[in-house]
Amino acid sequence: MTADADAPLEVKWEGKFVRTLKRGRWEYVSRTRGVTAVVILAETEGKVVLIDQYRVPVGNRCLELPAGLVGDEDPNATVEGTAVKELEEETGYTADQIEVLGEFQSSPGMLTESFTLVRATGLRKVGEGGARTMRTSTSIWSPAKI
Repeated sequence: MTADADAPLEVKWEGKFVRTLKRGRWEYVSRTRGVTAVVILAETEGKVVLIDQYRVPVGNRCLELPAGLVGDEDPNATVEGTAVKELEEETGYTADQIEVLGEFQSSPGMLTESFTLVRATGLRKVGEGGARTMRTSTSIWSPAKI
């Protein structure tokens, strides 16, 4: 452990979704309300489903795996249920099976956010996708293209 680990935690600012914190020399960000994320590795016919959406923090469109927040709308939401809901909303696909692959930290040098990586298989197209509030487009990529 370091002296930073033993330093008192200071909340520098808190909004509805995130807060900025300081402990010792470290400044970092965390989500509020204990919300976590799920990232979905959706595979169909040996290819990966990706979404393309504009992200305000980087000021550009990003090619990403589908993902969503667990517990932001329903405090009783499960990782698996959220994965299916987000996959359908963002891509228009649903999955017959969701397999939890593990828990990971997205950027541990600056965020406390963790995410559960899941694999979605048995995909079927059930809608248009495009999410409710963000304009997304769906791409199917072979691993060689990624």
